[in-house]
Amino acid sequence: MTINKAGIGPLQGIAMTVTTFVGTGLMVLPALSVSIAHEQTAFSWIITALIIMPIAIIFALLGARLPHAGGASHYIGKAFSKPLQDAVGWLFLSILIV
Repeated sequence: MTINKAGIGPLQGIAMTVTTFVGTGLMVLPALSVSIAHEQTAFSWIITALIIMPIAIIFALLGARLPHAGGASHYIGKAFSKPLQDAVGWLFLSILIV
């Protein structure tokens, strides 16, 4: 993996986190949430955004401080250990396969 020398800022980190969490669900979730929440759909989306915001900010700050293509698994490796980093990397990879 390569190190991004230009770095990313908080806005780019938030955008990357949103696409990670939402992904292709963005195409399905609006209709599903309307069918479940009815009139409270907008309120539920706002609450969800407020819950995700601290996580997005943390990932943005980590990305700015530790710019690396490994993302979350790299941060775990820095905080804990290389074996745990490898395990998280494989878990992320297995999600892509499924």
